[in-house]
Amino acid sequence: MITDGERHHPIDVLLGREAGPLAAWLTAHPGMEIVCRDRAGAYAEGVRRGAPDALQAADRFHLWRGLGRAVETCVGTAVSRRLHERHPAAP
Repeated sequence: MITDGERHHPIDVLLGREAGPLAAWLTAHPGMEIVCRDRAGAYAEGVRRGAPDALQAADRFHLWRGLGRAVETCVGTAVSRRLHERHPAAP
């Protein structure tokens, strides 16, 4: 979904998650200065092709989601290691 960056209103919906349709849309709507997107490689490529001068930024949802997963992995590993240190497997 393409939204207005100031009002957050939907502007358009592109079908699929390929670079081509996004590049074509951006080419048809010149002047994009900042594109906020998720981490999909196809979106990065579409922006590079359709708005090569635009700054690409990660959206807040995916930043928080990635941070949460990283913390969960880190804490889970640390807790698992501590439990193993306290209760080693019997030979």
